[in-house]
Amino acid sequence: MKILLDGRDDVFMVDGPTKIAELIEEVRALCSDSARTLEAITIDGRDISEEELVEYMDRDISEFSSIEFVTSGPFEQALEDLVEANSIIMDTVDIVNHFLESGSMNYQDAVMSVINSMNTWERACRKIDEAAKDLDVDYTKLSFADISFSEQHRKSMEIIEKLTQALSDKDVVTIRDVLEYEFLPQIDTYKSLIKEIMTVAGR
Repeated sequence: MKILLDGRDDVFMVDGPTKIAELIEEVRALCSDSARTLEAITIDGRDISEEELVEYMDRDISEFSSIEFVTSGPFEQALEDLVEANSIIMDTVDIVNHFLESGSMNYQDAVMSVINSMNTWERACRKIDEAAKDLDVDYTKLSFADISFSEQHRKSMEIIEKLTQALSDKDVVTIRDVLEYEFLPQIDTYKSLIKEIMTVAGR
């Protein structure tokens, strides 16, 4: 019988009969002490869902060849948040591209495209900010993709101002131009920012 915790087999010393429920309780206590979360349980190579786990609780661990626990802490969660932020950035690009490729010159279509892309962009920025704080990385001092964060932020504000003015003027041509030639390239710099935060956090 082998018991693994995050790949390690030297954490648990089992002497005598032990129920799965008791082992899980011990793992959760360890997680609580170290600010980690139990993410997955694999028994004999099979991932066990929360619903299935109920059926195992009263069984003895000696019935199985291997039990593996996977946990995650603040560091891993922050990295996952950055990966999610990158995915949200890609969603933002998809929203803009869908509008541009449609060829629509309808003002309402332009409004919805700008609003939706801004909302997803804001979600990504919140994820980046939260993850960077958890990783203890001050991204406002970083340089990446041949620019500094302050330059990136300044450019972002300029683009928002241009889009706001174009929306106010109901100028769909300008909206399309700003989205294609300024907004999309700017969004790409946020993917570079995410990579740099990951790099700094991993040092």
